[in-house]
Amino acid sequence: SDLLVRAADLLRRLGRDADAEGCLREALARDTGSVAVLDALERMWREREAWPDLAETLARKAAALAVRPEVQLAALEEAAAIQAERLGRAQAAADTYERLLEIDEAHRGALLYLARHAAAEGRGDDADEYDRRLLVQRLDPADERECLLRRARRAA
Repeated sequence: SDLLVRAADLLRRLGRDADAEGCLREALARDTGSVAVLDALERMWREREAWPDLAETLARKAAALAVRPEVQLAALEEAAAIQAERLGRAQAAADTYERLLEIDEAHRGALLYLARHAAAEGRGDDADEYDRRLLVQRLDPADERECLLRRARRAA
């Protein structure tokens, strides 16, 4: 797969993006967990602003990097942000944030998103649980106020 990654890089420099993409897809088919291939795909999708492909590649990269939690977390955070903000796929983002919580059960960004998502979907008990987990952390005043307001609305 290293040869295919190098060939793809050369093809991209020659302006043959479709051929480069083909090389990278072939490399990924041969070695689905290759971080070098996933890095090359990530660069290509980011340059093209191909958000669905980038989100999928980041999620694959997170799985491939399971032995390095800090890198895995960063990939999942970015994949979830792309799903939510660029693609408008709230449930896909929520699923990705849930995966993130499996690695870091106190991840503030994931808990905030999931609390908002659950509240928006009318799942008050779930939102309350996420808020409870958030409120035991040191939050900035705006996030703390948001959690407390959400809980007060549900209690009313």
